[in-house]
Parts: sequence; structure tokens; C-alpha cells
Amino acid sequence: MKPLQRPILLALAALSPLAALALAAPLVRISLVFSLAISFSCTIATVAIGAHAAQHARLGERVARSIVSVLAGIVTGAVAFYFARGAGAGSLRDVASGLGATAAILLVATAVGGLVGWRVPLPGHLLPVALVSSAVDLWSVFAPEGPTRAIAEAPDPAVLRVLAVSAAVAPSRAMEPMLGFADVIFASLYLSAARRHGLSLARTTAAIIAGLLLAGFVAVLLRRPLPALPFLGLCVVLFVRGSRAVPREDRAAVWVAAGLLVAACGRLAYLRLGR
Repeated sequence: MKPLQRPILLALAALSPLAALALAAPLVRISLVFSLAISFSCTIATVAIGAHAAQHARLGERVARSIVSVLAGIVTGAVAFYFARGAGAGSLRDVASGLGATAAILLVATAVGGLVGWRVPLPGHLLPVALVSSAVDLWSVFAPEGPTRAIAEAPDPAVLRVLAVSAAVAPSRAMEPMLGFADVIFASLYLSAARRHGLSLARTTAAIIAGLLLAGFVAVLLRRPLPALPFLGLCVVLFVRGSRAVPREDRAAVWVAAGLLVAACGRLAYLRLGR
């Protein structure tokens, strides 16, 4: 199969849960909580399928396929951004822009995450990766100057559309953001690192799904959007054997990463208490 065809076909296959949901959404009559649960579950299925499918490439093909995926994703994202501008909520144009943006995110984020994950030298390095990514995600979402917060508050909703995986929330076909670009990158990163070091892909995939589900559950419980990377990293570190096996010479890096996480939590607590 040609290098251009395979990543695009994989992205289209991963989109099937969200596409089916968008078609069936007007026929579903359930409470908002259950609608959100279904939408978030379909989003997780899309991310898991996309991230897992992206790992099935030989080492020699990985760089070339990643370049093709990124270029295809940029073009797809630009088209989705065009359709997202001025699209009415729930319209065919809105659905097309949401699915197109998700395809673009899958193409780019799984390629980037897969390459970075393949470069992780040891499985025990996933622990500092989880700690640092959690600290950065907490700051990005909650801090006044955080980029994720700025994107979420951008006056043009098309900006958020092309940087988040979106899903219809029954009974509407309106595409709502569910997971961010970075969440897909790190799902692919963890899977790629697991594959390189012979860790269980099934266990890693289950940990990723569990982390994202936990993030969604807590978000619904607290009734506010939450960063997913802390939950994702927590489940990977807890359930994937080898991810906590940090060599003695690298343990200082773990303490530095833990310090960054504590500092991020402390600053956010200070901002909240200072209101």
C-alpha cells in the first residue's frame, strides 16, 4: 500500500465511531449525562483506534509515513477550518468540519506522538514523561496565560474545532470538543514507547482508555472541563509494567519532574485562593 494511502485509510477507519454517532444522534432520546457519556466513549474509541493503528509500521517506514501523515493532516485541517467558519451548529457543514478536523488531528498527532515515543530510550522514562506532561497540561488548562485556556476562550470557535477531537451530543448533531490535540499525541507516544520496549500493547491501550474515561468521569462529576493528561499518565504508570522502572542514574530527573508537578499544582492553588 502506498505511503499516502495507509495513514489516510487508518484515520478514516478511526473516524467510524464518531461518524456513526453523528448519523444516529437525532434518533437518540436520553438524558444529557448519558448523551455526553456516549459521545465521550466514541471519542475515546476513535483516539484508541487511531493511536493503535498508527503503530503498525516497520521502523524503516516510520519516518516517511509520519511525514506524509503530517502533511496530509495539515491539508485536511486547513479544509476543516474553512468549513468550520460560519457553520451552523448541527448542520452538515458543522459535522463535516468536525470529522475533518478530527481526521487531521489523528494524522498529525499520532505521527508526532509515535515518533517521539519511539525515541524514548527506556520504559522507565515514561514516569517522568507522565509527571512533566501532567504539570504542563494543568498549567495550560487552568493558568490565565495557559495556551489551552486561550484556545478554549478564542472568539473564533473554528480555532478550537481544528485543535480538538469533536463529537455529536445526542439528540443534536452539533459537534462539541471532547479531547485535545495533546491528548492524542500522548496516547500515541505511550503506545509507541510500549511497542519499542516490548511492553504489552493491550495493557497500554487499556490504561489509555481507562485514563481518558477517568478524566471524563471526574469532569462530569465536577461539571467542568479538566485536563486529561494527568489521568492518562497516572493510569499508564500504574498499570503498564516497566514504566516505573527508572534507572538509578535517572532518578534525579524524576524528582525534578515531580517538583514541576507540585509547583504547577501550588501555583494553581494560589491563583484559586487569591480570587
